[in-house]
Amino acid sequence: MRVHRYLMILILFLIASIVTIITSCEYDVAEPLWENPFVFSPSPTVSSMEPPNEAVPGVNNIVIHGEGFDGLTNENVFFEIPYTTTPNAEIVELTSTSITIRRPNLATDSAYFKINKFSDSTSAGFVVRYGPYKIDPVTEQYGSFLENLDLGGIAVDNAQNIYVAYANSVNSNVYKVTPSGDKTLLQTTTRLPASITLGSDGWIYLFSTNRLIERIHSETGEKEEWHRLTTSRQIKTGAFDADGYLYVSGFKTDLFVIRPDSASNATNLYPTTGVDSIFSLKVYGEANIQYLYVAGGSPAGHFIWRHPIDTGGTLGPQEVVTNLGSFTSNVIRDFALSSDGKIFIATDGPNSFLINNPADGSSDYFYKNIVPPYAKFMCWGSENYLYMINGNTNVDADLAETWTVYKVDMGTTGAN
Repeated sequence: MRVHRYLMILILFLIASIVTIITSCEYDVAEPLWENPFVFSPSPTVSSMEPPNEAVPGVNNIVIHGEGFDGLTNENVFFEIPYTTTPNAEIVELTSTSITIRRPNLATDSAYFKINKFSDSTSAGFVVRYGPYKIDPVTEQYGSFLENLDLGGIAVDNAQNIYVAYANSVNSNVYKVTPSGDKTLLQTTTRLPASITLGSDGWIYLFSTNRLIERIHSETGEKEEWHRLTTSRQIKTGAFDADGYLYVSGFKTDLFVIRPDSASNATNLYPTTGVDSIFSLKVYGEANIQYLYVAGGSPAGHFIWRHPIDTGGTLGPQEVVTNLGSFTSNVIRDFALSSDGKIFIATDGPNSFLINNPADGSSDYFYKNIVPPYAKFMCWGSENYLYMINGNTNVDADLAETWTVYKVDMGTTGAN
């Protein structure tokens, strides 16, 4: 019995010792990060936004003024619609007292600019909430071109009727869409068009990657073969000047001039080995001088050139307007000039809509993540609206884009 009593005392002593050791230990464990979020120092404050109150059409960037912005990233800034998850903003430029962000892909009367401790616009960790701020819509699908079939060109007249050509074996029709949205079939093309242009005579001219140029009357739908160039090259684009001279070119093709009497000649300005392709031609006036603008590619980059137009359709020497090769690897597909001389450019790829300022040579994305990828054709109406075809046919879903027409509010008019 005495042995058992001593054994029990020993066991109780060992248990008490173990409990004492365990309860006296300290664990050096870091606090969870969600209990200790990043603290801004000093705490940011917002005093104003530029433009104030509203991002109207044409505004590409928004500037937030205030203090304490050092160290912010895209993960910390949002434009938020209450009770709605919205993407992070993209910071273009940051200083301690200003944040320049891209126009967000939102349209609302009551967005709030928000600086958050966390990368989640719906979390409660915000340190700044400023608004409400109005963001106007700038794009809309237009004309009910919803079949996701390849489209081959777009033109617009002074009454804001648009003309759209399909370029698909299922559908090769040309349609007219009125400003009220009425869509009517004009005619079926003989060949799939690579682009179209509208002449001052009311005819729509179709360039179909060969030497034959067809035309369709924009009112009657009458169709006829109009001109056959004396070349085996591929004509893909064309533009008229104010005197009725038509300038055409295409893939590894010289620039041709077709006179009002339908006679034509090569200019020898673009030897067939000199450029990869000419994708788009446009005519604009400046200080009583007409210029032919040429978008093309060469081993040196992606260029827009221009030539002064003399009497009789004679073209002067080439001038370089811009080289986009250092800004994007996307191929230039089309372009249009605004009334203040800036160039808006459609390129074949993601982030496809660009703006170039020839005055200082700068380039940037325009309406980034708002205008869809793979912009193919564009034309400016007589108002603030640019009509644009976007789309891409590819078996790779990541490279495919639905074909359709967009009406884009640019906030300014196009050049003449």
